[in-house]
Amino acid sequence: MFFLCLPFLCGTLTEGHPSVEKRIINGTFADEGELPYQVSLQYRDDYGELRSTKNGGYCGGALISHNMIATATHCTSGMNAHSIKAVIGTNNLADKDSPVYEVDRIINGNYDANSKQDDISLLRIVRRGDQNRKNEAKHAVEPVPICEESFDPEGLDCIVSGFGYVKWHKTGGGGKLRKAQIKVLHYETCTKMLVGHHWDPKHNSMLCAGSLDKDACQGDSGGPLVCPTPAGGRCLAGVVSWGVGCATPGFPGVYTNIRNYDMWINKNIECNRSGVEECRADWEVLGKEEARRAVEKGKEEAKVEDIMDELETAAEYKRELNARLGK
Repeated sequence: MFFLCLPFLCGTLTEGHPSVEKRIINGTFADEGELPYQVSLQYRDDYGELRSTKNGGYCGGALISHNMIATATHCTSGMNAHSIKAVIGTNNLADKDSPVYEVDRIINGNYDANSKQDDISLLRIVRRGDQNRKNEAKHAVEPVPICEESFDPEGLDCIVSGFGYVKWHKTGGGGKLRKAQIKVLHYETCTKMLVGHHWDPKHNSMLCAGSLDKDACQGDSGGPLVCPTPAGGRCLAGVVSWGVGCATPGFPGVYTNIRNYDMWINKNIECNRSGVEECRADWEVLGKEEARRAVEKGKEEAKVEDIMDELETAAEYKRELNARLGK
């Protein structure tokens, strides 16, 4: 039976700390060092000590360079950079030796909470101190490259991961890193399945993904969706953005399409590499229209047969759900 659990309307914000849902449901434990790019964002109230907290994670993220993290804007909007700490490269948040870093800058995209578009944010971390170096020696801390604009993830089996809840409306996942393999669906399939919701049918700013043949699950909000590359590597294709309900058959999870923002992301990585204070890559110049140029350039048509198979499988699960509900 397929159950895809999604963060319902992720992106609802409160002043100070964002209100977000997060969970990996029916995923498997990740092996030690398997996902060295995985980030747990945690509150650092009163600028407290830099130690990981077992159930302190409120969002996920991915390390994409030596000092930059990619996550979702709905995880960072309204927050002070120094109130966030980033735990990276651990499989267990209860491990007091987990590498933990200060966040000294938040670079938000042009997020629209109504349309859910442009849900992308970058965090600059500070790597200093003997303790961090000692902890890094015990844990794998390694960035994952972002997918190039020409990379096509449609039809690929990719990995979503996080430290979140293992059951809807239950306690947290015990601070253990979980992963799940899910398929990135064709753009046209997503458009048809998510009609009437926040899906962006025009600008290619989103991806949707969900396994249709086994239990699948969503990662923490802002967490990574990582896909295999033709060369045998892996790249960051998306960050968890929003979804429709929870454990709702036939509705895939939605991710920010990282490829559409490669210019904005790379310019910010380059600009912030030295850690200078005055550094900006203007969104109006590098974001929005230019970042979405992939829509009009080089996008191949999806195979009609694959799209129909995806839609028919989703329809079967919807029919089964309706039968159970007596509809």
